[in-house]
Amino acid sequence: MFLCAVPAAVPNPKKSSEAAPKLPSAKKDEDDEFEWLLTPGGGRVKQRKEPSVKKNLVKRSSPNKDRTNSDLSGDGGDTGTSPTGEEPEPEDAVEEEVEDDPGPPLDAALLKIQKAYPWRNSSYPKRCQDLTVKFADINSLPVTALVSFPCSGNSLTRQLIEKASGIFTSSVYRDSSLEIGGFLGEKADAQLGVTILTKTHEFEQEHLDEFKKAVLLIRNPYRSILSFHHFLFKSHLGMAPSTNYFRDDWPTFCLSLAKRWAETIVAWVSSKPIHVVHYETLTDPKNQVDEIIKILKFLKFPVDESRLQCMKEDTNVIFKRKPGFYPDVDLFPRNVRATIDKAIVFVDKKLRQRKLPPMPLDKYEFFKDHPHTLKVESNLH
Repeated sequence: MFLCAVPAAVPNPKKSSEAAPKLPSAKKDEDDEFEWLLTPGGGRVKQRKEPSVKKNLVKRSSPNKDRTNSDLSGDGGDTGTSPTGEEPEPEDAVEEEVEDDPGPPLDAALLKIQKAYPWRNSSYPKRCQDLTVKFADINSLPVTALVSFPCSGNSLTRQLIEKASGIFTSSVYRDSSLEIGGFLGEKADAQLGVTILTKTHEFEQEHLDEFKKAVLLIRNPYRSILSFHHFLFKSHLGMAPSTNYFRDDWPTFCLSLAKRWAETIVAWVSSKPIHVVHYETLTDPKNQVDEIIKILKFLKFPVDESRLQCMKEDTNVIFKRKPGFYPDVDLFPRNVRATIDKAIVFVDKKLRQRKLPPMPLDKYEFFKDHPHTLKVESNLH
């Protein structure tokens, strides 16, 4: 599993008075079921800050309050948090939001001098070592989104595109950890037109209007949900506690994320010129170069065969999560799986109607009882 992108806001099942999110039935006409996708407020357009896994919401309550929930902190302490990383809120709790300040956009003076050398290492061929990644001239590129539901391979795609094009990508989140880790264009202002793509997970109309077009990355929601769950508790590289899968509110957590997965995709495919990339196709070595070429052509960016060859020979992927073990339990109960399957069918139908590449459903683990490749251990409890 590759690096998770910035998590979108996830409703706390313990706080919500609403029933579990319902996804559309595949038997009804899709136009009759479009209303469920129209979520008031949509994404987090007005609060684009990188959420810290260790901050979320700090709760202060009376010491006499009885806390009965099991440990879901991800740190081993008995904090009674839910799979969203938030505590159940007592009646007299005082809510204090703690946000990490991502800082200002990249200084304009750095735009002309900032460079990266992705292959400046003796292990790479000489023809690759002097190739650079840099910023384009101001206002020389259209503002283009690289959009996905969190944990769908956004950062992997950014790495490949930067290497293939020689131009940095940016992000609406300005994540310092990603900048330090190698994405030197992370904090550039997308509206300057100096980066080839800008990462986002938002889907509110106000946000969509900031972009001329978009590359939409889609991944099997079952896999994205599991990966995003890990991110919420252990950031980019760790694994969430296995006890979470036994929680009563785990199914509600999965359903809320499946709903947002579908909302994100439908909002973008219905709004503007779009190029769809399927994670399962992009990560197949046989298809990867062809998929990157398609993206470059959609962006009307020249294809450099020498860079593509260097990219093909480069097996280094930053921020790659190591495969972990899962408990021998039904991660997605049958009723949850039935609902997520309906969401997949619904979104796939939307793609086909717009003559966009359909989902590679034969590669979707868990969908329609397809087998999965997760490592399972029976003693993880």
